[in-house]
Amino acid sequence: MITMLLVEDESFERTSLATCVDWSLIGVEIIGEAANGSQGLAKVMELKPDIVLTDVKMPVLDGIEMSRRIRNAAPDVKILFLSSYDDFEYAKQAIDLSISAYLTKPVNEMDLLRVVKKIADGINEKLLEQRLFSKEQGTLSRNLSLARQALLGRALSGMRISKSDTRNLGLDWLLDPNQQFLLVLCDFDPGTLYPVDAKLELLSRQVSKICALSASACVREGQTVILCGIGQENAQRIAQRIGSALREVFDSEGMDLRVAMRTGDNIAAMYSELFQKNAHALNAAYAVRKVQNKEQIVGRVEHIINERYAQPLTLESIARELHFTPNYVGTLFKAATGESVNHYLMRVRLECSKEMLVNKASLPLGKIAEACGFGSSTYFHTTFKRSIGMTPNVYRQSAAKANR
Repeated sequence: MITMLLVEDESFERTSLATCVDWSLIGVEIIGEAANGSQGLAKVMELKPDIVLTDVKMPVLDGIEMSRRIRNAAPDVKILFLSSYDDFEYAKQAIDLSISAYLTKPVNEMDLLRVVKKIADGINEKLLEQRLFSKEQGTLSRNLSLARQALLGRALSGMRISKSDTRNLGLDWLLDPNQQFLLVLCDFDPGTLYPVDAKLELLSRQVSKICALSASACVREGQTVILCGIGQENAQRIAQRIGSALREVFDSEGMDLRVAMRTGDNIAAMYSELFQKNAHALNAAYAVRKVQNKEQIVGRVEHIINERYAQPLTLESIARELHFTPNYVGTLFKAATGESVNHYLMRVRLECSKEMLVNKASLPLGKIAEACGFGSSTYFHTTFKRSIGMTPNVYRQSAAKANR
């Protein structure tokens, strides 16, 4: 919604403009008021409105000077003069300040709405153009990234790449006969990384800062390759910095990650060597780690639930915290315990509620529902009855009778 600030020294007129005109009809919201130009300027800096509707003659700072200062500080703000002073000099100064409109009092509500709507429509049109341009730029950027990845994939496979393709994609250094390369092969278990795309995008940005001649590609699921064009004298330094970036981006907790690096002048040969070396070791590591980590991961899920069952936990939020996918955590937990994560969470909450119903007899059900993570009394009542076979109140009364 388009926002507007009212600047008017007459309190009655200011209140009438704010409350008697139905600004919602044209999609405009009044977000602030000011009694003079000095206050108006401060409000513009604080609230950043799209439009300023202001009187001209005001104490402390008049509308002309306020508008001049707004133009210097916030040139995109649209300014509309509404004044009883309908002389040429004010109109001339308004034109010099690129004022959007100049209306004289008293003004008809419909005329005022029409003028403000025209200004608001212009703002919305500009916003739409900016969004469309950003969308187009984003699409172009994604397409360029995919094209660069595809070309790098061909180079890694030993396929022929043309000079025109490398030049158009800014990768002409790949065909430089004097170029030395640093190839980094990063393999990971895609089932244990959450989320993959965001981390790989962050890694690509980090690498581009380390080495100007660089490209990265997801060659296959669970594998990314980084290729840098380097000089002999700085290969070790770049390798160390990329290694640090990998450790920073890929938090190794809860995931398998294997990184291998090689320098040389034959991209395809370097990739083939590293791929073969990593494949055997990584497959063996996956098999061992899945067995070793099963109890650890299940234990961490149980710990999170037992410690924070009162909070709005979900399988997705727990998996995100552990850097795993929800499907991986859910499947592993069910296989190890025989029940789903959601079922275990509900069981813990129900046990909490049963204990509180017995030991805190005067505590309202709403408080118990909140303390045990049910969110609402209605949901607590329904869930408790379905699971336990009686309502919370009946359970409390039965427990009280049994303890007499």
